[in-house]
Amino acid sequence: MKRLLAIGMTVTLAASAWATATLDPDTNILTFDVESGEETYTTALTSSIAGIVKTGAGTIILSTASASFTGGKPITISGGAIEVRNADALGSGNVVTVANGATFRMVYDSGNGQANDVVLLGGSTLYLDGGGGNLDYFIGNVTLAGNATINTRSRRGFGKTLDLGGHTLTRIGANVEFVFSGNGTAGSTAVVRGPGTICNAATGTITFTDSSVFEGDVVFESAASGTTINMWNRASPVPCTLRATENTSFRMGRGLIGNVSNTPLANIWNGNVEIASGKTLKFTGNSSYPGDYLTVGGVISGAGAVEIPAAANGTIVQFKGVNTYTGGTTGKRASQAAARRNGRFRYRATARR
Repeated sequence: MKRLLAIGMTVTLAASAWATATLDPDTNILTFDVESGEETYTTALTSSIAGIVKTGAGTIILSTASASFTGGKPITISGGAIEVRNADALGSGNVVTVANGATFRMVYDSGNGQANDVVLLGGSTLYLDGGGGNLDYFIGNVTLAGNATINTRSRRGFGKTLDLGGHTLTRIGANVEFVFSGNGTAGSTAVVRGPGTICNAATGTITFTDSSVFEGDVVFESAASGTTINMWNRASPVPCTLRATENTSFRMGRGLIGNVSNTPLANIWNGNVEIASGKTLKFTGNSSYPGDYLTVGGVISGAGAVEIPAAANGTIVQFKGVNTYTGGTTGKRASQAAARRNGRFRYRATARR
């Protein structure tokens, strides 16, 4: 049962036998201890609070904007969860550390947020749910200090820096789009910093726009059948490795720079591609944008198969590596692609036969 922590901001604060909020008079650290279930706290966090600690297996819900709670203050989720239902409920410019088994939940209908940095320790979870279909961005930096999980329940994007730190971030959740892009403001850039792995274990679309940058050795693992890698008007190559352990699609959108077919191409996956045995890597176009391009500059390897698009919208696929995949090639002009599997292949799907 949800209860309201109707409490003042003074010394020891209690709402029930199983949920307390205590402001330490010496350190000004506010501790929420919720043993089970959910409790709601509706008072704004003030500048006098030096930091927050969440203990217990339950969830504390923060729903009120706290504009004055800023300045790099530590927020530690040692157990259970902190759930914010307002993008500014934890202020801005602070650092949220999520421990093993704990969860940081962001649940609100629209708007970018929250503007705090997050450190995910091994076994922790970042939960994003915005409701509706709007594309909202997480605009804080995220650093992995161990293998962690991101649970996306609505269309969301990373708008700042994701530092993998040599670890694996596994995406689970609903069949929704997950975007690596700037946060919609002019000049903004999303940075994914390796080494490390992003494992997509949820069916859905992963989109790379031109306002995303990749540093170091980054591996994308497609571990959910039906995953789509969406290359959206990128002028700069993606230098990452793709490991397709399940059936995966490459989709191109707005890949033509200029109006001349032999001008420099966008949407280049410059890293290597590995296809698992019995799985298929499928190349698809976007029917709304004729003249889509996709170039794979690395080596396509593994025991899996490649499927070439049959769309009659001017889709162009190029393989530039000395490919070694052994699972065969299917789709339109498959024989041509197979004959050139170990060399360059360029295919343009048109309405002509």
